Amino acid sequence: MASSDFDELSRVCPRPACTAERVRQINDGEQLTTMANVTLGVGAAALVAGVVMIAVGGRRAVSERATQAYVDPTLGTVGVRGAF
Repeated sequence: MASSDFDELSRVCPRPACTAERVRQINDGEQLTTMANVTLGVGAAALVAGVVMIAVGGRRAVSERATQAYVDPTLGTVGVRGAF
């Protein structure tokens, strides 16, 4: 779509003489192209970072009993502590 729009603008609006509307349209297209390229770069960097984190991270040791129930008669409390 962008290519066909660019071709249409190039045909209708030669470089030296463009209407203000066409100049705005060209500037909007250039801005959208820049935003698309930046977004693509950020997405690629996030993908690479995710792959590296998975590859380097390895498995995490999980204990059989990550939580523990407790009773504290001195404070009169009952609860559960540990990792959830």
